[in-house]
Amino acid sequence: MCTEHHAKGPGRAAVSGAARLDGGRPVRATRRRFLAGGLGAIAGTLGGGLLLGGTVAAEEASVERSGGVSLPSYHNRPSWGADEALRLKQDGTVDYPVSFFPVQKITVHHTASWTPWSEDESVELLQAVYREHIAQEFGDIGYHLLIDPLGTVYEGRYSGGTSFPVYDNYPSEPAWAPQAVNAAHTFQYNAGNIGISIMGDYDAHDISDEAWWALKTTIALICANTGIDPLGESLYTNPINGVEAMLPNVLPHRTVAGTDCPGAYIVQYFDQLRDEVAALIPALGTATWLA
Repeated sequence: MCTEHHAKGPGRAAVSGAARLDGGRPVRATRRRFLAGGLGAIAGTLGGGLLLGGTVAAEEASVERSGGVSLPSYHNRPSWGADEALRLKQDGTVDYPVSFFPVQKITVHHTASWTPWSEDESVELLQAVYREHIAQEFGDIGYHLLIDPLGTVYEGRYSGGTSFPVYDNYPSEPAWAPQAVNAAHTFQYNAGNIGISIMGDYDAHDISDEAWWALKTTIALICANTGIDPLGESLYTNPINGVEAMLPNVLPHRTVAGTDCPGAYIVQYFDQLRDEVAALIPALGTATWLA
């Protein structure tokens, strides 16, 4: 799996044999209407809180907000059965106490794993990523958010047990930008950097329309909440370790790491992703968020 190199050690990244892309600007063909082809709805919880039940059209599963924009279906940690005890050491403390920093960048990853094509498989993969990242001493899932091929967004990194993911407070005031919980997805560049991982191997196959829609919508929400320009670049300064670099505001993991993450099938469309995010932002309110 594509994982973070964090402060405790070098970690590892899933480096595939795919060549880096040079030149050109591929354009991704998209459908005019977003269809999910099947998306599980939460019907309740069972045992550890695993997702239950049926399939619904994406438009029914998403939440429509101001401006008629539909948002992706979102599932929090309890709904996919995150065992919070895994984050705790034997003495009950945690390796990474929750801390928040102003958002500077958004980094896109893939899990570089098998690809989940059903809700049950997505939950299974989430559990596997969680266990692997705990074993690698990330303290929790390294990513803030994960998106499956059905277009569902899942809460990754624990941010204090609120009803919404990532932020310290719900983005409710236009003049106030929420801060993001510190995570562990991009070595040396974590603090103030929101990590979003597409579940699956995107060196092996293309991203689904559903996941593409959820990815660009989620990034647009973050940009609207925080004032980030998805088309721009700026100096990133890590407030913890002092690392600085001039970086795009929305970037693929490979920009700052020796990895092919997030896979050739996503990276080739990155300029288009930024353009589509920028076009979507005006329809979103600064206080609009996933939950």
